[in-house]
Amino acid sequence: MKNRFQLKRFGHLMTRTLYGEKGQMLTKFVGLTAIFFVAMALTVWTQRDNPAWAREGAYYQITAFCVFIASMACFVFFTKVFANLKTKEQRVAYLSLPASPLEKWLGRVLYACVVLPLLVPFAFVAGDLLATLFARVMGVDYVMAGCANYARLWSQIPNPFKDAEQMRAAAAVLYAMMAGGLALNALVLLCSTVFRHALLMSIACVVGLTFLLVGAVTDGQMPASAPLTQGQAEWLCVLLGTLALLVAAGELWLSYRVFRRLQVVPGRFTNL
Repeated sequence: MKNRFQLKRFGHLMTRTLYGEKGQMLTKFVGLTAIFFVAMALTVWTQRDNPAWAREGAYYQITAFCVFIASMACFVFFTKVFANLKTKEQRVAYLSLPASPLEKWLGRVLYACVVLPLLVPFAFVAGDLLATLFARVMGVDYVMAGCANYARLWSQIPNPFKDAEQMRAAAAVLYAMMAGGLALNALVLLCSTVFRHALLMSIACVVGLTFLLVGAVTDGQMPASAPLTQGQAEWLCVLLGTLALLVAAGELWLSYRVFRRLQVVPGRFTNL
């Protein structure tokens, strides 16, 4: 099998992956929809006799809770990148497919890190729609309040496009945050590749990294007499973001290298 990347062959691999995982995808979608619906329906039920202002506050809080649940669901999905390689039979079946190692690795990464997280917003809308139908039956004024409050959450983010200076500062902070998020997701992906108990090890690594970062920031606080200027803070964000991108690239490369060590040899299966 040639090791070079072929788009047509990769498309066939992704089609096979999606077709083979359709049952799991449906189960995850129904489960997320049920979680969102139960959370919203319970809020509608408990707040049915309260005044309008109290109901609106409760709906806003449950929307924030659903956003937290959605984030946790995406985190769990990232740990399921190579869940199809748990047993010897599963590994032989997947690693024997007519595709290059890069195509197999990238196919699983796209499935777990792109396709599965896309189920979350659709499940949220479906759960909110079911909650709206439930509210209509109960005679409560609730019309897709979850989606409306989610848009409200985004609208509360300060607008950085007032002048060029604020735009530059916002771009630097956004760059650092996105690069840091990518590095964190790549760490979870690496844990999913290396460890059998990917979820537990990912949680342990993230918690340990959080403690290290908090300790570093606490111990390395600058004196109050020498604060950073805005320009220095922007450059610091850019440097930290670039460092995070390099770390993410290294983590992805290590994940791919570990995946390449999983080989099917005639009469023998390695790296069990």
